[in-house]
Amino acid sequence: MNSKQQEQFVAAMARNMATAHEGAGNVDVRSGPKNLIPGASGFRHQVDVSVHTEKDLILYECKYWGGNVDPEAILALAARGIDIHGAHPNQLVVLNIVVSHDLTSGAQLLAQEFKIGCHVAKSGAEFRVGYKTDWATGAIDNMALSETAHAELHPKP
Repeated sequence: MNSKQQEQFVAAMARNMATAHEGAGNVDVRSGPKNLIPGASGFRHQVDVSVHTEKDLILYECKYWGGNVDPEAILALAARGIDIHGAHPNQLVVLNIVVSHDLTSGAQLLAQEFKIGCHVAKSGAEFRVGYKTDWATGAIDNMALSETAHAELHPKP
């Protein structure tokens, strides 16, 4: 999985969970480089994945990095959320970060303080992504998969 695939995966998961939670006609899920959301400052923020409902604006920032996510990424997302909330005062703005590696200890503290949800999407086989109270989790045990495949290819006499 690369960063673009991670964003597409998160958008698909968010769309499925939001539609199940809100109803098909009540959800607009947007993603990609042209997904720009205005802030109170007048700046249009690029957001990786956003879920728009009448009452909520749920944002997902995807970080498919080769290492742990640092505090600066959390601070940038928190500032973006504050600016966007200022332009959408009648909606609950919820911030989420989707990572392929853990947050550093400092980033974890900041995420807790700013109430930023942390989700893990390393691949389509190993993920944990949430929408409001709904969560989707998946993991494939490579050892079990290999043993099963070996047994199917080489049955015992």
